[in-house]
This record gives sequence, structure tokens and C-alpha cells, in this order.
Amino acid sequence: MSENALFRVEDLVASYGAVKALNGVSLSVAEGSICAVLGANGAGKTTLLRTVSGLKRADSGRIWLGDTDLTRCAPERLARLGVAHVPEGAGIIVELTVEENLRLGGLWRSDRAATLSSTYDLFPILRERRNQPASNLSGGERQMLAIGRALMCRPRILLLDEPSLGLAPMATRQLMDLIRQLCADTGLTVLLVEQNANSALSIADEGVVLNLGTIAVSDTADRLLSDDQMRHAYLGF
Repeated sequence: MSENALFRVEDLVASYGAVKALNGVSLSVAEGSICAVLGANGAGKTTLLRTVSGLKRADSGRIWLGDTDLTRCAPERLARLGVAHVPEGAGIIVELTVEENLRLGGLWRSDRAATLSSTYDLFPILRERRNQPASNLSGGERQMLAIGRALMCRPRILLLDEPSLGLAPMATRQLMDLIRQLCADTGLTVLLVEQNANSALSIADEGVVLNLGTIAVSDTADRLLSDDQMRHAYLGF
């Protein structure tokens, strides 16, 4: 898809038993851009992110970040190499405070204080609630916390799995705008898995549509949004 890509997946295959959840997936994402990964339930979207982040072992294929082969790296090694994953449901620890959650994201970094300060600059509401239990946050604020915690490791690429899940339309719009602004301000690269295709494509530069573990369509976000036949066939709107 993208020339001079920061991130590349080449012929990726991943299985659960006899079922191939990913079957020869290839894509690339330019530095500082957003690639939306779309498709119905069971298309392989979450498996793609789990395989990239080391939570699922690939059967074959390659995953690259710049010139670094990530394919067989453990999750903790990937975090140090610049891969951050925000799973579906955010995964924050509600018993901890907002700041304790954030600090967990950068435990191994020597510049934790500076990184924490810059994260609060990105999410002022988290600074206001830094000493509150994460259980007190709204759904949208929990997603901000999950993204902020991921940013504490200063990633080169951020993997977001269904960040709008369970959010009201206004909160979804605010979150998507925040993701777009984050990329514009920091040069972060984002691989965004979303069921809400319209919202995802509204902020993405490019998009791919997965169907039963393979890429059915790959194009710019604008062209995907304007392709009525494709949208009706694969995205349901």
C-alpha cells in the first residue's frame, strides 16, 4: 500500500487449529499515517493485531518495523522496539489510580517523568484525575487512559483494537479526532481496527478490508468511503 513504509506485513499466516484466521495478509503503513483495518466479526482483524504484538505466533510470513524483523519477538521485546498495543476493552486496571496505570506503561524507561508530563499534556483530563481510581472514569476517559498508558513507552506504531467499542457517538467522534491529532502532532503511526468503519475511515489515510482472513480491498480512505459497492458488500453501510 504505502511507499517508504515504516511498518510492513508480508504474507502473514496465523491459525487457530485447522482454521486460518489470517491467510497471506500483506499490508504496509507509512510513518505518521493511520491505516484502518475493517471487516465483519471473524474477519481476522483482532488476530492481525495480536500477531503483530506477539500475543499470537505467526505460522509464516514476516512483520517489519523499519528494518527490524519483529516476527518472532516476545511482547516485552516489541514494546522496547516501539510497538504498543491497546486491546479491545482498553485493559486498564480499575483498582489503580490514573497515574499508577500510566506509570505501568513506562516502567522500563529512564525518562518516565518527562514522558508522564507529555502524556498529561496530550490528555489534560487525565492530569485532573491523576489521583482518582480508574474505576471512576467514563468509557471515553478509560480509552484515553489506555492510549496514554501505551504512549508511555514512546512507541513508533500504535495498535488500536476497537477503541470506540461501547462509546456514545459524541465520545466516539472526540476519540477519533484525538487519534488524528495525535498522529499530526507527534508523527505516530497507527494501525486502527474498527467495526465503526465510517468513523475509522473519516480519520484514516488508508484502509484495508479483511474478509475471512484475506485482504478483500485495499485503497485510500477517501476512495473506500466513496465506493458504494464495496461498502455495501463488506462494511454494511
